[in-house]
Amino acid sequence: MKWLVPTLVAVVTLPACLRAQLEVSEPASEIPVVVPLNEERILKVIPDYQTVRDSHRLVAPMTPGEKWKLAWKEVVDPFNIGSAVLAAAMSQAGNETPRYGEGGAAYAKRVGAAIGDFGTQNFFAAGVFACLLHQDPRYFRRGTPSRLVPRALYSLSRIFITRQDSGRDAFNASNILGMAAGIGASPPPAAPDR
Repeated sequence: MKWLVPTLVAVVTLPACLRAQLEVSEPASEIPVVVPLNEERILKVIPDYQTVRDSHRLVAPMTPGEKWKLAWKEVVDPFNIGSAVLAAAMSQAGNETPRYGEGGAAYAKRVGAAIGDFGTQNFFAAGVFACLLHQDPRYFRRGTPSRLVPRALYSLSRIFITRQDSGRDAFNASNILGMAAGIGASPPPAAPDR
């Protein structure tokens, strides 16, 4: 049953993705610029690898190796590991997943599950599906500074819209399928002992 949601998402989204793949982009008048992964951090703490600051420049697509490197960097980043540790602590405090039990061993299981969930979602979204669907897993910041509401709406739209490797906007199937596949790969919750 846990395969049902990822399968339905794939059936619904893949035709649109494939249509977008078949569109031929117009030749660009500029030479694409290779943009390395952003090494800056938000508030000097939160990783910002995915952000491309100047979205009006013609940006060269990421190679499959660069997409995998991005996925790996996000998984092993100390901030993201710390976030998983904190999420596991909150889960432990609220006993949100009783099947893990209580105590140090249960907390270690929760930490492992949190890191595993994040890792598999990144593996599928930024690695597998971004490569297969020729989508760019980066976030292209909206151009010149504008008012708060348009920027916020643009940011929210990027959940569902991404750039193809060709530079065109497309449905963000790699991220949505990646999340669904990551969730589908998670072990199902066990029934509590009675």
